[in-house]
Amino acid sequence: MNENDSIAWVVVSDHINLSGQNPLIGENDSRTGPRFPDMTHLYNPELNRQLLSCFEKMGLSVAPGVALIPCPGHPRIEPEWQSRLIAICRCMAPQLMLPAIVARHAGAEVGAVVGFGPAPEKYITSLCELR
Repeated sequence: MNENDSIAWVVVSDHINLSGQNPLIGENDSRTGPRFPDMTHLYNPELNRQLLSCFEKMGLSVAPGVALIPCPGHPRIEPEWQSRLIAICRCMAPQLMLPAIVARHAGAEVGAVVGFGPAPEKYITSLCELR
C-alpha cells in the first residue's frame, strides 16, 4: 500500500481476461480500425515508463504489473488456478480491458493505471493515450 494514502497504484503492463468478453466481436466497421488490431503491446511500454516516472516524481509508490479481468457470474475458478493467477497478477480491474481494446482498435497507444484500496471492490482505473 502507498504510505501517502490508502491507495496502492499499479501501472498495467498486460491483463489476463477471464471475462469471455471482447468488444471486437461482431461486424467490423473498418473506418474505426482493423478487424484484428495488434495487441502485442496493448499497454504501451513507453507510456508506462512515463507513467511510472510521473508517480515517482509525485512521491507515490507504484509498481508495474498484470491486471486480472474476472469473470462475473461464472462458477469459481479452480482453487489451484486461482492461486496461480493471483500470484502473477497485481490487481483485479474488471472495467479496464474493454475500453483499452477499443482504444487500441481505433489506433490509440494505451497506458493504464489502477489504484485500489483496502476494500477490493474499491478501485480506480485510468486510461491514457500517447500521441
